[in-house]
Amino acid sequence: MPVRRQECRAEQRDRTDRRDDLSQGPVGAQGRAAVPRPEAVAGDRHAADAASGITVAGRTGGGHERRRTGENRRAAQAHRQGPGDGDHRARHGVREIGGRQGHRPASGQDPGLRLDGSGAERSSRHRRLSGALNMLNVSNLNVYYGDSHVLRDLSLDLAPGESLAIMGRNGMGKTTLLRSLVGMLPTRSGSIKLAGQELTGSKSYERVAAGVGFVPQGRMIFPYLSVEENILTGMQGAPAAPIPDYIFEYFPVLFEMRRRKGGNLSGGQQQQLAIARALVSNPKVLVLDEPTEGIQPSIIKDIAKALNLLKKERGFSLIVSEQVLSFAMAVADRYLIIEKGEFVHSEVRETVDRERILRYLTI
Repeated sequence: MPVRRQECRAEQRDRTDRRDDLSQGPVGAQGRAAVPRPEAVAGDRHAADAASGITVAGRTGGGHERRRTGENRRAAQAHRQGPGDGDHRARHGVREIGGRQGHRPASGQDPGLRLDGSGAERSSRHRRLSGALNMLNVSNLNVYYGDSHVLRDLSLDLAPGESLAIMGRNGMGKTTLLRSLVGMLPTRSGSIKLAGQELTGSKSYERVAAGVGFVPQGRMIFPYLSVEENILTGMQGAPAAPIPDYIFEYFPVLFEMRRRKGGNLSGGQQQQLAIARALVSNPKVLVLDEPTEGIQPSIIKDIAKALNLLKKERGFSLIVSEQVLSFAMAVADRYLIIEKGEFVHSEVRETVDRERILRYLTI
């Protein structure tokens, strides 16, 4: 009988050992076999929760393992999301665009591609070439002096806030082009649009009202009117309104001489007066024809600086015809070379070839 009892005890110990072998996990700090955690069996979701702060409480004494619930689980979820939703998106390269999330372009992506409000990618070059997105569009413009064909199928686009220099030697069509844009010369064919509005058949004053400001070659100020009166002539339908403060802020010499006759000003002062007269009409596009003609270099630099600041502050686009390359380089983003009424070359400021442009300007 005792022998039988010993055999039963031996079989019981064998079964216990086999059960322990099947359930044994990594050895803990106390040298005991650790019981497998539920997340190791439940799959990746539980493992991810454990890594994010949702942990499984260990067994204390003889108690069973259990998960955090309620408030602890919500706190762990907040910990996983981070301090704020915006911070989480910033860490992962995501930004809000038009109420939707869009990912930043990869490092090798064309920097000209951007995301518009709907999340669709558009190229800056395509925006320039698209008529609906440009401030000024000129298409297939033909202008004649009598039977002489002066401008031949000219086309150009001007983006909002962009500056464009039309460059070339004398007699190549620069002034003719600008006078056609402002309605001083009739066009035989072609289209001129300002912010989508057709201007081809409009009068000069209608184009000014639509948003075209013009500074003509030679200034053409009123010599017997005061500086103040000259500026007021550019204010459409509101001659009694005061001159805007920004005019005198950018051209302080005009404030000092506001009572003086326009004909008594120097060439540089008259040019500033002509620009001020055009600016008070609040143009969308400011057109300047040979603005450096007859002006000393120091005044040219001052005018270039003022135009850049005004363009940035007032938000208008700029077209200037010019032969002085230094002035064009100071104010323009793009350069178009005109010869015999046709555009023959173009440059952008970032990659401009000064020597090549100078060759076109040399007789």
